[in-house]
Amino acid sequence: MPKFAFFLIVAVALLLTGCSDGQIGPEVEGDLYLTRNYPYTIYAKTPDEVAQLQDEFNKLNNGRICTELDAFGLTGHTDPCIPDNPVMVISDQTEIIQIAKATLLKNAASTNVTDTSQLHIRQIMTIDESPIRQKITFDDQVYHGYPVDRSDIVVFYYGDHVYRIGGYWYHDIPMPGNLRLSVTEAQQNLISLQFDFYCWYPVKIMIARGMIIDSLTAKYIFPIKNEKSIELRFTYRFAVSLGQLKIPEFYIFVNAFTDQIIEIRPLIIC
Repeated sequence: MPKFAFFLIVAVALLLTGCSDGQIGPEVEGDLYLTRNYPYTIYAKTPDEVAQLQDEFNKLNNGRICTELDAFGLTGHTDPCIPDNPVMVISDQTEIIQIAKATLLKNAASTNVTDTSQLHIRQIMTIDESPIRQKITFDDQVYHGYPVDRSDIVVFYYGDHVYRIGGYWYHDIPMPGNLRLSVTEAQQNLISLQFDFYCWYPVKIMIARGMIIDSLTAKYIFPIKNEKSIELRFTYRFAVSLGQLKIPEFYIFVNAFTDQIIEIRPLIIC
């Protein structure tokens, strides 16, 4: 039986079961969500569409922000550039932060920042020891209680304006009523998992239950990006420690719908 037909039959059966009293239960909503929408995918735009969005972005910012929009029309990674000379000089850090947040909000079409109260500062760095040149890094987005992996936004400021933006957030992500796997089921998928880690020389690692730091387990939205699409998957992030001190040395992301291990991320610096 074709895969699509199987999912369609499952969805209809669940719908009929859930609608016996005229209502759709949360467990049915979760399965329908999985069948119809998972993973939520953002597709790349055409070059002409990106060029039009870039032109609108440049006009909106009077050409003072050198960010080049990516294939999705968003403020992705951009190369360093030389900022315009400021019209005035603002060095007060509170004002600088306000300008940075206002700029991200002004460019919501390409940053997806629509609520500046959600912008929390992770780090502020002075560039070239100048108080009027700042690099401001904001924490990862939290979307309906789910942190979004590697969604931090970086703003570069000079004198009186933002001259470069890197990174963006997401919006309109369909939210499931329930995750298909419980945290216990997802965790069980890690037990006895074996993988090689290279740190000067290869080390074979096998996960045991006691290596998982329960207090650091969290639900995450995990973007999988390539040149053509961004797939947003719901995951559990598990922290793994190899020693007795319970310091996280690996993050392992498990798909909360399929139990697939999406990424093993080492935190060890070799």
